[in-house]
Amino acid sequence: MVTPGLAQVFENEGIGLIPLADGAQFLLQELSASDGAVEVVAGVWNEGNSQTQPASSDSHGLTQAFEREIGLSTMPVLASHVIDDKPVLPLVLHIEFLAHAAMHCNPGLMFHGVDELDLLKGMSLEPSESRLAQVFVGKVRKRDEFFSVPVELRSRVGTREFVHSRAEIVLASRLPAAPATSAGITLEPYRQSPAEFYEMILFHGPELRGLSVVEGMEELAFSAKARTAPPPSQWLKQPLRSAWLADPLALDCAFQAMVLWGVQYLGAPNLPSGLRRYRQFRREFPSGEVHIAARIVNNGSGIVRADFTFLDQADELVARIECGGFVQSASLAPAFRRHHLNAAVS
Repeated sequence: MVTPGLAQVFENEGIGLIPLADGAQFLLQELSASDGAVEVVAGVWNEGNSQTQPASSDSHGLTQAFEREIGLSTMPVLASHVIDDKPVLPLVLHIEFLAHAAMHCNPGLMFHGVDELDLLKGMSLEPSESRLAQVFVGKVRKRDEFFSVPVELRSRVGTREFVHSRAEIVLASRLPAAPATSAGITLEPYRQSPAEFYEMILFHGPELRGLSVVEGMEELAFSAKARTAPPPSQWLKQPLRSAWLADPLALDCAFQAMVLWGVQYLGAPNLPSGLRRYRQFRREFPSGEVHIAARIVNNGSGIVRADFTFLDQADELVARIECGGFVQSASLAPAFRRHHLNAAVS
């Protein structure tokens, strides 16, 4: 039933087509199966691309979905995310890779969100280093009207394997309508301009300088406006998709504004360590600009937690983060100031 034009769309999305004979045989096997399964997801791996071939399941029941080289040569955007003079894979790209793996292994479903995302070990590289990262996926589980997929981002250095991040990706057969949002509140104006805070506080380079204005900030809230991300091909040499699943620039700008809040009210910057829940109500963020509103929900023991909403220009909800976690530390300030690549890239 797939026309040549639709087949090209699937190929661009990294979705292979099941051959007719194999599909018919699979259907016959399932009709005669006696294992009691009420729902089966079938897919095909692209044999021409070793980066999308599955590996055998590991001890946790996860299967490798794909792998990617992480480094300045393959991901030029990392030159704009340098901490302590080393490129660091931003959490927003962890989210993108994890979501892609879940989608790739469950064709026909749409990305709706993330649950229980934990950054277990940041991926910090030498400027000339390139590291192979693998994304592992578990079995999809039905959860009410949605589907949940366990995922992990890993890499190996020598004989040691590191799990960098772990989450449950939430997929849907159709995206639910966005809930109504309450009216914004008036906050004390934030005095610094983007030119000032990007120069004096934040470490982000040109590609990630998406905050157009921080409108207001108080002890328990702030608001800002941010640009949405350019196409993946502007950040990555071999993008996974032609369009982002979430919006890494808009999400990262929320985390950048959180740094500004931490410096102003706690006297030290912070870095994101994960989130409990993320929900997105559109396939893509709107092009141009979004409004970010944040509410601090907990502050103690070196961890700050906050909720975020992302609104379009008509103040309609695009996405929201619940209970984002941020590690607050004065030791981050000097590391943020060291944001220049100190070695030539081969």
